[in-house]
Amino acid sequence: MKNILYAITNIDQKYSSFLREKLKCSSCDKLFSILTHIGSALMTLSICLMMVIFGNQDVRSIGIISLLSLTISHVIVQSLKYAIRRQRPTDDISRENYTILFDRYSFPSGHATAAFSIATTVSLSLPLFSIIAFPLALMIGLSRIYIGVHYLTDVLAGFTIATVTSLLVIFA
Repeated sequence: MKNILYAITNIDQKYSSFLREKLKCSSCDKLFSILTHIGSALMTLSICLMMVIFGNQDVRSIGIISLLSLTISHVIVQSLKYAIRRQRPTDDISRENYTILFDRYSFPSGHATAAFSIATTVSLSLPLFSIIAFPLALMIGLSRIYIGVHYLTDVLAGFTIATVTSLLVIFA
C-alpha cells in the first residue's frame, strides 16, 4: 500500500508542477489568489446563507440543499484528511504572494469540495447556471494546485466527494 501511495504522489508531483509551470504568470498569480478565497469555508457558507436569507422560495430551497451538501461533504473531507494524513506539496513552492490559511493535510481538497458541492446543487436545480458554476468550481480547484497547497488528485477527490454527496442529498 505504501508503494502505491508513493507512486501516486510522484505522479501527482509531476503533473501538479507541470500545471504550475505552464500557467505561471503575474495575471494568474492575481486571478488564482482571488479564486482560491472564493472556495473558502467563509465564502461558500456565506453564499449558501445569502441564498437562504435573501432568495425567493426556490432559491432558499437551493440554499438549504447546498448547505446540507456542503456540511456532509466537509465531514467526509475532514475525516479523510485525518485518516489519510497526506502531507501538502513541498514547501519549495513560493507562497509569498498568497495570504492563505490551510490545515496540515492535503487529501482531499476542502476548497474544491465546497466549490463543487455548490456548483452541483445549483446546476441541478437551475441548469442555466451550470455555465457559470462548473467553470468557476474548476478554476477554484485549479487555483489550489497553482498556489501549491494541493495535488491534482486532492482536487479530483474533492470534486468526486462533492458530486456524490450532492447527488445523494438531492435524490435520496
